[in-house]
Amino acid sequence: MADVTERKLWNEYQKAYEDALTKCSTKWAAWYIVPSNHKWYRNWMVARTILEKLESLDPKYPPPKVDLSKIRIK
Repeated sequence: MADVTERKLWNEYQKAYEDALTKCSTKWAAWYIVPSNHKWYRNWMVARTILEKLESLDPKYPPPKVDLSKIRIK
């Protein structure tokens, strides 16, 4: 019966969900909705999203603190 009672609040739940997504997802901390009906698709979507974000950041290795050309391994 609790489910039936809560169903009356469905519109409020939907509004809260929309508020959470629109007000909490920012340029600096974006949220993504990932469908999870199929594990393979979920995994692909998560991997693709991470890859796209990393590529857009264009990360670089920091410069070495020593001159690597002077290092000899014997």
